[in-house]
Formats: sequence, structure tokens, C-alpha cells
Amino acid sequence: LVNDLLDVARIEEGRFGFNVTHQSIVPVMEKVYAHFCDVVERKGIRLLLKMEKDQLPNVLIDDEKIGILLENIFDNAVKYTSPGGEVLIRITHNRDTIRIVVKDAGIGIPAHQQHRVFTKFFRGDNAQLFQTSGTGLGLYVAKNIIAEHKGTMSFESKEEKGSTFSFSLPIPA
Repeated sequence: LVNDLLDVARIEEGRFGFNVTHQSIVPVMEKVYAHFCDVVERKGIRLLLKMEKDQLPNVLIDDEKIGILLENIFDNAVKYTSPGGEVLIRITHNRDTIRIVVKDAGIGIPAHQQHRVFTKFFRGDNAQLFQTSGTGLGLYVAKNIIAEHKGTMSFESKEEKGSTFSFSLPIPA
């Protein structure tokens, strides 16, 4: 909670401090993925990672901040997916962007609350009943990180059917 609040304060004050370098996103993705392998095994969830790592172009990223973004999205996907469910992470690219998609089989976000997903302290009514812990800051922080990288972030969700969060990073010319 303290780290989340400090991140939000730094974002709002313009002091979040980005150190962007031209690099592959693959090591960041693999590190975060490895961190969650034990968690999903204990919970009885399948975590699938699909990427063409040899073919992915480098991008301009702050690997620490992209790691935070990925941890926030993975954490939500795993937290709200019931045992026996699946979380799929797919990385693709085209000429202009790398796109990361995280699809879960979780509780989803109620349609009437989806407009608030990227706001501070938002947690869906069903999320509060399902999982009592959480600050409601993870997606706010993630959205700000991707904006600072000149990328985009979006989601689709259906209550009791799961959510799909995706973000794109521009490939430098």
C-alpha cells in the first residue's frame, strides 16, 4: 500500500523518474512471468505465455517501470481467476508496435463500472466481495506508465466471463 501510494504521488508530481533505453521487452516479461509461476501453481491456475521472442524488435522502455506495469496486470489476472482457470499472455508485433495481451478467466468487471477502471482507488463491487485485499491503484499506475512510454492501453471485460487487458508500445523508426 505504501509503495502504491508513493508511486501515485510521484506520478502526480511528475517525479516518477523514467530511465528509457532501447532494449528488448523479453527479459522483463520473462522475469515477471517467472515470479508468477509459483503463485499460479499454488492456486491451481494455468499461466500460458506465447511470444516470438527471437523476432520481437527492441523498443524504448524503462524496464523497471514496464515490470511494475506487467506485475499489476498479471496480479489482477491471477488474483481474480478461480482455481482451474487460465491466464494467457500473448506478445505480438507489427511494423509499428509491440502488443501485449493478458486474458484471464476471472470475475470480470461490471459493465456499469468499467468507465472507472483506470481511476485511482477503483475496485469493482464484485472484486471487493471476491478478494478483500487490494488498493485499487494498480491499473491507475499501469495506465500512467504506458502513457509515459507513448503507448496505449485498453481492456474488454464481461462480468463472470473474464477480462482482457492489452497495451501497445511503439517500435522506434
